[in-house]
Amino acid sequence: MMRLLLGSAVLLAVLGGRGQAENPPPPPPTPWRGAVLPSQWQRGIPPSAAIAVPQPITRDVKVEPVSLKDAIALSQSKNYRYSHLAKVVLAGLQEYQFQQETGGSTLNREDVLDTVRRSIQRATALTASDLKKGVSTLATIGSTAPFVGLLGTVVGVINAFVGIASTGSGGIGAVSAGIAEALIETALGLFVAIPAVWFYNFLTSRIEYFNVEMDNSSSELVDYFIKKTA
Repeated sequence: MMRLLLGSAVLLAVLGGRGQAENPPPPPPTPWRGAVLPSQWQRGIPPSAAIAVPQPITRDVKVEPVSLKDAIALSQSKNYRYSHLAKVVLAGLQEYQFQQETGGSTLNREDVLDTVRRSIQRATALTASDLKKGVSTLATIGSTAPFVGLLGTVVGVINAFVGIASTGSGGIGAVSAGIAEALIETALGLFVAIPAVWFYNFLTSRIEYFNVEMDNSSSELVDYFIKKTA
């Protein structure tokens, strides 16, 4: 959620400016997890206010224009260092600024927009790859831990039979040590595998959600450049 707020702040600076309401109502501390709508960006409503107050806000606001350099500086600030949305938006802003300052005069409008799209796609791919780091390890642990427990079970059963052979009888005293070892190994394998699978599924769902956020932010940024260059 924090990354969504950080990335939304960057897009807010690009798409409309830093809005300041004339008489902003105090945001109540509600746990509502709503999304910041594009219409709220256009009105200049801060993302925090839009998330804290779910009902429509119709107050007049004063929008202060923000330059492209200011938006890039905002994306590169320490507050958005770990924001996946800021990384994607920053790539598009820097590419657009580069084309405007150097090659924009020799390229037509469609070529400039294509370069921005490709830059955003590369940043999205790199960011998605960074988000997936370590997830495959959890998948490996979750899939192999039960087999490690099964191996321990087999070893415990073998020890139980060895106990029977060494004592010459099948009493509980001869097999209890091997059976206990088998059950302990099985429990350890399940103890490792179950949390790993749960955590893997949780991270996978979060990564998919972040990918949707990056796609939506990239699309909105490209739409903004299309409107600006029209």
